[in-house]
Amino acid sequence: MTRIYNIKEIIFAVVSISAFLCFWQAEAQNNLKVSLYYGSFQPLCKKFIKEQLYPTFQALQSYLDLEVVPFGMTKMTEKDGKYNFKCTFGPKECYTNEIHSCVVDIYPRMQAMEFLRCSAMEHDPSTDEVLQKCVANATISYEDIKKCHKTRGNQLLAANGLKSLKVGYKFVPAIVFNDTYDPKASVLGQTNMFVYVCTLLKTPPDICKSLREA
Repeated sequence: MTRIYNIKEIIFAVVSISAFLCFWQAEAQNNLKVSLYYGSFQPLCKKFIKEQLYPTFQALQSYLDLEVVPFGMTKMTEKDGKYNFKCTFGPKECYTNEIHSCVVDIYPRMQAMEFLRCSAMEHDPSTDEVLQKCVANATISYEDIKKCHKTRGNQLLAANGLKSLKVGYKFVPAIVFNDTYDPKASVLGQTNMFVYVCTLLKTPPDICKSLREA
């Protein structure tokens, strides 16, 4: 049997949806955008991901829009639509940067962060053994990542390269807040990511407030 809704019910539904959308938009606008530019083999980048970025994102993910850009200090050239990369730590780093690019392109941030943390703990994250271990740890499809690497890895890393060139950082990890790169802010973020992010949030959660009062 078809139910006929009266005008009051329709108005109530529209108002409720509008209120929810306004609340969601306000929440999104209050979020802090954090962009990490890094290289998958760079020791300082690996240390930062596992010791600073991962725990900070775990605690404050509802307040952050996290962007992760694997590229590092790679040199990039283009010929006939194909990009060539020269990475600081050689072809292994280029390969791993492409793998990371696929992970962050396909999967939600928390899943991607689980993978990146696992990768950062390894001396050589380019091996297939490490890849299989880390995709399992993050509940990520090994086949999807390998397919992405084969079909889109080059283009995704090139896109990261263009982003990196636009930012113009001179060292990694480089941290950008709300799309504005400030080397001093980047260093402060590296020194104590959680504390510094708390100072930048418009509406800090209780975990930040208790930290300030301690």
